[in-house]
Amino acid sequence: MRQVWPIFLGILIVIVIGMIFKERKHFAFTKALLLFVLLLLLSSINFLIMFGITFLFMRTDQALKLGSLFMLLGIMVIISGIMLYWGLRFFRKFFPLSNTVLTIIEYYIQWTLIYITIYQAET
Repeated sequence: MRQVWPIFLGILIVIVIGMIFKERKHFAFTKALLLFVLLLLLSSINFLIMFGITFLFMRTDQALKLGSLFMLLGIMVIISGIMLYWGLRFFRKFFPLSNTVLTIIEYYIQWTLIYITIYQAET
């Protein structure tokens, strides 16, 4: 009986998330928060994969001139952003998102950056 509860709970969570994203005007903050966390997780995984690929290229090809570390990081962030944009466009084909949800995600990003900036200034 103990093994059934996690499976049942996982299925229930997937169904509830699917129902939340199928509604157009309801749960805007919840949709935005779930999508923000998903995008953050995917961008972290994407960044780590790209970092590993770059590390392998740097070790195997001595003639590869990558320039400064800042330039390499900038290129990786831009490529990661483009990949997330394509993923979000693909996601919007199946789960339509309003402009309000996307605006709320932008607010989450802005306030997170403001918090991190103030925290760094204090420490």
